[in-house]
This record gives sequence, structure tokens and C-alpha cells, in this order.
Amino acid sequence: MNKMYTRSGGLSLVFTALALPLASVAQSDAELIAQAVRPLPADLQAGAAVFRYDEQTGERIVLRTSSNHVECHPRDDLQVA
Repeated sequence: MNKMYTRSGGLSLVFTALALPLASVAQSDAELIAQAVRPLPADLQAGAAVFRYDEQTGERIVLRTSSNHVECHPRDDLQVA
């Protein structure tokens, strides 16, 4: 069997793979709002409330208030800690 990378090369690949998800987690509120409303019909997106939950306390954090009684939240794996 022919190995394509050395042991140290494989280790750096693992560290890179672990760092990528962390980089994608640090998103601004605007990015979280855009991601949360994306599945909604276009006519509901602008007025939808967006919230997330604090990972430590479970407290609901409002990122944007609603003007149309629609509420949504970004995917949990994309939220800022």
C-alpha cells in the first residue's frame, strides 16, 4: 500500500481539519441573521425575528425583532459561543 503523506503531514492535515469548523463558527450577527432567514419565502425574510440561545445559560438572545410574527434561528452548529 502506497502512503500519500508522512506522519507529520497527516498530523498537520488533522489540525487544519479541526481548525476549519472553528473559523466558520465565528460569524457576525448579520451573517447569522442571513443564514437563519434563508429558508423563508422572500416576502417573509425582511420582517422575521431571529434569535439564538446562549450555550452557557440557555438564555434566548434576540438578534433581530419581528414585524410579521415569524421567528427563526440559525443552525446550532453555526452559532457563536
